[in-house]
Amino acid sequence: MPLTSQRHLSQQRAVQLTLDDHVDMPGRLNDLGVSYLGRFKHIGEVSDQYSAISTFRKSATTFGPPSPRLHAAQKWAQLSKILCLPQMLTAYGVALGLTTQIAGLDHTIQQRHVDLMKF
Repeated sequence: MPLTSQRHLSQQRAVQLTLDDHVDMPGRLNDLGVSYLGRFKHIGEVSDQYSAISTFRKSATTFGPPSPRLHAAQKWAQLSKILCLPQMLTAYGVALGLTTQIAGLDHTIQQRHVDLMKF
């Protein structure tokens, strides 16, 4: 079995074993979404693109820290735009909402600037 397939199966299993409200769930879903994209690029199976979109959407909208959720929302929006999916606007809306959380008032002005420049 190729290394990418083993990694993909491990990431699927990690998501299955993680409680939905666990703080690590968004990051694990992100890893799985990236794995789906890697499989798509390697094998060309179109369903992997849609699995990646679904996985990034779940990551962006699940409980957890805003940074990995924002990363997922950005990927969700980009892929939806490439495939001309109507959910693209929803994805960008989620990304915008998460951006405001990251740039929230609980950070210093300098930290908000650094965080926003990343995204």
